[in-house]
Amino acid sequence: MLGLNSGLLGVRRTPTTGSASGVWAPNEQSLAKRAAIWPSSGDEYFGSVSLLLHMDGSNGSTSFTDSSSNGFTITASGDAQITTTDPKFGTGCLTLDGTGDYLSTPADAAFAFGTNDFTVECWVYVNSGNSNNGLFTFGGTNTGLAVAIYQGNWTLSFAGSSGGTVGAVTTGAWQHLAVTRSGSNARMFIDGTQLGTTITDSTNLSTNQLRIGYYYDSGFAINAKVDEFRVTKGVARYTANFTAPVAAFPNG
Repeated sequence: MLGLNSGLLGVRRTPTTGSASGVWAPNEQSLAKRAAIWPSSGDEYFGSVSLLLHMDGSNGSTSFTDSSSNGFTITASGDAQITTTDPKFGTGCLTLDGTGDYLSTPADAAFAFGTNDFTVECWVYVNSGNSNNGLFTFGGTNTGLAVAIYQGNWTLSFAGSSGGTVGAVTTGAWQHLAVTRSGSNARMFIDGTQLGTTITDSTNLSTNQLRIGYYYDSGFAINAKVDEFRVTKGVARYTANFTAPVAAFPNG
């Protein structure tokens, strides 16, 4: 016989901070919350979020809202704009046609990681035709962290020192991409699975400006759509394989 929590009567089932599937009675939820084992709808690291772009808005809009506590003004260049066609979450996503389109933040210490931990993540839909094109870059030529596509593979670069090729690019599908550094261990994940091997890196990343859509130079712009772009300074959210997010990032 099934109980209220979709388990057998008399068989105790315990939720976790990441999952509570099934139907739970209000008193069960209350007990789990008091025991701090009920999933949270917020982000425990929100105070460390430097940038949070949901990319929502009306079709063709060039206005992008930073939902982090910083509320940075975001500048759209080229034909970078919101499209409401097939976003990953919400009402829109950033569309980039590969001809000099990109978003840029103001220069701010929130984007200078130093030698500390960090997480940069987003959802990306790569179109065909990219050969040597960048998804994002911190700073100008060879001065910060960058992620790019080179000959059909994702690559990492740290202040001009290549982190190497980490894995093949998939086109025509939304994928969650994350780059983290924990201590001196840097990793890239696609849909929660680590690509390639862990990279040893302790570069002092002092560049304080981010551009989304190219690799160090706007001549290497990507043809893609981007949704839910989040930068977390001082926290490596992922250090092993994980389940990719199933909803838009929370605002707090």
